[in-house]
Amino acid sequence: MDAALRRHLPTAEYALPDGGYFFWVRLPGVDTAALRARARERQVDLRPGRLFSSRGELGEFMRLSFAFYEAEQIEDGLQRLAMCL
Repeated sequence: MDAALRRHLPTAEYALPDGGYFFWVRLPGVDTAALRARARERQVDLRPGRLFSSRGELGEFMRLSFAFYEAEQIEDGLQRLAMCL
């Protein structure tokens, strides 16, 4: 996912996870809730950061899962997600 993020979403900000199943990604200036609606039209999903904030913040953040997908699926999904931007 790291390589695919660098290729398809070069403005994304994130730290490599030390474990777990997700990348926590910031897209400066992007409302990830609105991005999610566009992404679903391309059969891609993400979890907007606002879902994880009790104050409705984190609108530029999203959570992406890498645990249940093959490398080719991650590559394709991030390529389609980039098209939504």
